[in-house]
Amino acid sequence: MIPGASLPLLFVSLLIISSPLPAQGASRPPDLSGAYLANGTNPGDAASSYEAKVELKRTGEVVLALAQPERTAEIYRVKWKFGGGSSEVLGIGVLLDDVFYVAYSDTKKFFLEFWFPWTMSAGQMGVEREIRAKEGQSTKSYIKNRPWYSDLDTDSEFAGLWFHYDETFGVGGLTGETWIGQHPYRLHELNKKFEWAKYGDKDYWTEYGNLTVEKTGQNYFLRFRVGSDDSYSGAAMPGPAGGYVAGVAGEEVSGVAYYRFTSKGLEGVWAVRGGEGRGTELLTPSDEVRKEAGSLFHD
Repeated sequence: MIPGASLPLLFVSLLIISSPLPAQGASRPPDLSGAYLANGTNPGDAASSYEAKVELKRTGEVVLALAQPERTAEIYRVKWKFGGGSSEVLGIGVLLDDVFYVAYSDTKKFFLEFWFPWTMSAGQMGVEREIRAKEGQSTKSYIKNRPWYSDLDTDSEFAGLWFHYDETFGVGGLTGETWIGQHPYRLHELNKKFEWAKYGDKDYWTEYGNLTVEKTGQNYFLRFRVGSDDSYSGAAMPGPAGGYVAGVAGEEVSGVAYYRFTSKGLEGVWAVRGGEGRGTELLTPSDEVRKEAGSLFHD
């Protein structure tokens, strides 16, 4: 096995909002935590099948207050256990707008990423100019928790949202005319508020580098380079709601998947780094999971 992913309307709306919105007070969805049985197929002409025991554990949520309406992403840890002494595969999952997105690897250092075409709006540029002007008036303060698009290149043509297995998360920007090719990029943490703070309290970080995107059959191969090293790479697929979803890591095994709810369970497709085809996977929930989250499993 080795799973696949993508992102919804949320991000489209997130990209066009220039200031935080008040909370909408939506109730939290049922918890998917518990045991599942995975039945999947590997891609290729001689496609083979596999089984695995899978565990999901909800670890938190991220309120995306810049989206309209406000959205909440439910965060999960995922673990596949295969028979025959095979090593475990780990995953970071995000439940968003009734789709479950997962990046996976055999290491704990990997990311689930979403990328969408984007152009900074006139309103966003105006806010960015205001921030820079205010910061230029003082050497003792800065804007803490800037808007998500702040500090991205104004000529970025793709914007992204990322989640790490260690449960940190953030945004990024890519410069480039098309998805395939070379992209200078910036990644930094996702800020939730818009407020003043002293420089001594500054705790966000920004990473700069280059991304190369290559087409590999149905999928895409991503290679992020920081300095002179290829720091991490992975697989991407077109998302079910537009844009691209990716799973990247610094190790050899990495990939991405996304699943939809049906009466049978979570039915998904997946891609592995360097693979040209896609596999399929059905996660059948245990009776305990159905008792807790049965309202989600329907056609």
